[in-house]
Amino acid sequence: VPRASIHFDIHKNFAEDNVEGTDHPKWLAECGIPVYMTKTEPSIPTSIRYPIERVIEKVAGIDYFTSTVAFMLGLAILNIDEQVERELNGSPVPERFSDARETVAAAYQQHSIGIYGIDLIVGTEYDFQKSCVEYMLGLANARGITIVLPPQCALLKQRWRYGYETEPANELIKMSELKRRGEALENERSQLIAKLQTIDGAKQEQQYWSEVLTLRLRGGVIRLNEDT
Repeated sequence: VPRASIHFDIHKNFAEDNVEGTDHPKWLAECGIPVYMTKTEPSIPTSIRYPIERVIEKVAGIDYFTSTVAFMLGLAILNIDEQVERELNGSPVPERFSDARETVAAAYQQHSIGIYGIDLIVGTEYDFQKSCVEYMLGLANARGITIVLPPQCALLKQRWRYGYETEPANELIKMSELKRRGEALENERSQLIAKLQTIDGAKQEQQYWSEVLTLRLRGGVIRLNEDT
């Protein structure tokens, strides 16, 4: 079974920052499957320019792409849109809008999008990429496309329904409690730092007077800082 029928490398600097010991550009040139990229590359015979303008216009509605997964979903939805359009082309047009909507929904329900091995919960993936992927999944769901996610997948998940439920207590500790604890520790830390700074100032003053007294006891004539 082929591992992939299409590959995506939506990076204008695809030849840079490759894993040590690998030759990614060489693999792209020899993979033998369509490779969607920001533009066609002469060195990659199967490269295809990603139809970004059409995906924005027909699918996303806005220029909002923060990961390769988002590009993959955008193209998948576009392809399904075009297939549904072909399937319905020439079909009788229902007189009632509700019937037309049901006809279109039924056509979309024959299609599905599955996501496997993608959670986007670590670091910048969570900060910038997860919300965009979920936006794309929302667009697919609104069309009636079946979304297939493994039970363990972190996408489109909520631990509780805001407003209807309270934070569950089935973990070792509630996140809200950890947050309050962190705020209390930060407040205590700030107070201790302020106290240490006060002590440090007093210590410097003590050292100054010790040096002055030592030199005077040794017969030196030492003017004080406040002397004029």
